[in-house]
Parts: sequence; C-alpha cells; structure tokens
Amino acid sequence: MNLERISNQTHFLQKIRTALGQPTAAGRNFHDVFSDDRGEASDLLNRIKSRSALDRMLLLDRLIQEGCLLNLKVIPVPTVADVAQAISELAQERAPEWSEAKSLVAWRHPLIDSLNLPERLKDQDIPVYVPDPEPADAGLFRLRVQTAMIGVTAADYCIAESASLVLKTRPGQPTVDSCGRYY
Repeated sequence: MNLERISNQTHFLQKIRTALGQPTAAGRNFHDVFSDDRGEASDLLNRIKSRSALDRMLLLDRLIQEGCLLNLKVIPVPTVADVAQAISELAQERAPEWSEAKSLVAWRHPLIDSLNLPERLKDQDIPVYVPDPEPADAGLFRLRVQTAMIGVTAADYCIAESASLVLKTRPGQPTVDSCGRYY
C-alpha cells in the first residue's frame, strides 16, 4: 500500500468527520480494495457480500441520515420498476430551481435505460436529456445539466458513513464539475 495515499485519505476523511460534527478518530481500519494485494481486498469484498439483511438495513439507514445533511434524497424501493415510479413522483412534486421549466438529465446506462424515463415523464411534459456518445454540441448538454431539476446517474460504490457516491466516468456517463463543465 502507498503510505502517502493512505495518509492523504485519512486526512480527507478526518476533514469530512469534522465537518459532520463527528470525532476525527471515529474511523474504521483502512482497507485498500484497489491494491495489488488481492488477498486483503478479496477478504473485504467477501465480508461485504456476506452482510446480513440487518447489516444492510443499518447501512441504508446511515446513508439516508448522512444524505440529509448533503441534500441527498435517498428513496429506498424494492424493485427496478419502483425506481422509475419514485423518479416520476419526485419529478412531479419538485419545482425547478434553476429555470422555469422542468427537465431531467440522465446517464446512458443499461439500468437507467430500462427505466424508460422519457416515456414515463412524457405525461408530465418533462423532457429527459442524455449525453451523446460523440457530443457535437457539448455546450448545449452542459446548459441542460446546469438547468435540470433532477440528474439520474448510477453509482459504482457508496459510502454510507459520509453519504459519498463514487461515479466512474465512461462514455455516455460524463462527470460534471462544480462549474458545470462535463467531461
């Protein structure tokens, strides 16, 4: 393991804990799941996969609690069909913050595509925009991202204790920074 990287990560997590009003020493042991040492990472991944239903519910509760502090609305639902319904209901009840018209931007992702959001939101007159794999006009999509009232992405990892979502950038799944630039 790279000791400098561990030190930087520890410092970063301590800053997050301080901002959340938690003791800085209240962390767990660090496990580098991306290291070349697959033994330790495999053990950790096996423990994650074998969590009990109660442990998973406790983590979900923690994610919901920590997410509230970040204005992250976590809506637990049992099936993929319920995800589309929850997004539809959220879109119906929310008012746009940055423009006068409601709109939604979404990643190109098999799970998100299966939700059929453009059809679901058609009756509400809410357009759904997805990035072009080969963006001819990046400025237009950037504007849509900046003015959208809802963004739908897929998370690769989630850290319940800080309500952190890790999103890997891939074609059709751009990252948007705080200035509205996407790449």
